[in-house]
Amino acid sequence: MNAVTNDTACVDKLKLVRMMGSSLLDMDLEDASIEADKILDTETVFFWIVEGVMSEENEEHDHYGSLFYCIITRLDTSGRVTLIVRYFNILKKIICNIFTRDVKIYHVAFPRTDYDSAPCITLNACNLVVKVLRSVLDSPKLLEQLLGFDLRVAKHLSLMPRLFDSQADVFREILVKYHEFKKSFRERTERGLDGNPVANLSRSFPPKAPTEGKWYILKEEEE
Repeated sequence: MNAVTNDTACVDKLKLVRMMGSSLLDMDLEDASIEADKILDTETVFFWIVEGVMSEENEEHDHYGSLFYCIITRLDTSGRVTLIVRYFNILKKIICNIFTRDVKIYHVAFPRTDYDSAPCITLNACNLVVKVLRSVLDSPKLLEQLLGFDLRVAKHLSLMPRLFDSQADVFREILVKYHEFKKSFRERTERGLDGNPVANLSRSFPPKAPTEGKWYILKEEEE
């Protein structure tokens, strides 16, 4: 009986979420902005939506995520500033959750490999990817999935003039656990700026010295 009740409650909850999203979409921009502001100012409702976005249930995540998207796209400039200032840490958690839920999204974060041909890549974008990596340091299976796309972000970070040691520490911790990425990491960051923490980390891993070969002369045994 409880299972049936819970299922019914879940369906009703998702129905309400869909109705809220549809209502925002049907309004003109000015009215929708006012309603979005009301949701933002009502912490109980806002955190209820955030909880749904962070849900491990894919259906709940999708529905609440769509509603959250409707809200942030209907906010005017002042509303978005309020959202960022008031709930900055929550927004970071939501973005990390979205990235780590589907590693394909993480994969397209940096589609280019040449820094010079990707001027749109900013420090904020790089920081976001580093936050994603940091968020899964204690989840080996998920970290391995993300590492399957290599450490391309390290190249961009190594060429940026302003960087904190904490960002390099994320790569240091990864490379301690996964030695096989050291060579790739070093190659991607070898042209990094002097004094850049990521570039400095790269230079702390000297390339392996070539191993000298040995010649062996095999003699046939005399009968």
